[in-house]
Amino acid sequence: MSKPQGSKSRAQIRCADCEHCRTFRDTSDSGCYTLKIRCAKGHWRRGKTSQKNPTYQMHTVLRRVVPECADYASLSDDEQDRALYLDALEDDLPVERIVYDASGEPTLHTEVG
Repeated sequence: MSKPQGSKSRAQIRCADCEHCRTFRDTSDSGCYTLKIRCAKGHWRRGKTSQKNPTYQMHTVLRRVVPECADYASLSDDEQDRALYLDALEDDLPVERIVYDASGEPTLHTEVG
């Protein structure tokens, strides 16, 4: 059976499954912080006017996909392991942005300030 015209030959790469996808604290002057994600290899940059190293909120990292990446290094051993990892990650990630106070406790704020 032939592939339909316009179909993709490879699945998209989910950046959340790459060893270069890193979590870091984005801290405000008040000491409050949120957890964010960035590519350690800097592959999320776009165009000349983009941020130097763009980031994603922790709760949106599963949305980050690319068709290919020269530096992609999966955290999983095989496709089945990758699917299990991403399913577990989807269950474990917060559903919205969480702001933490300086002691590490979640606050009721939605904005860092």
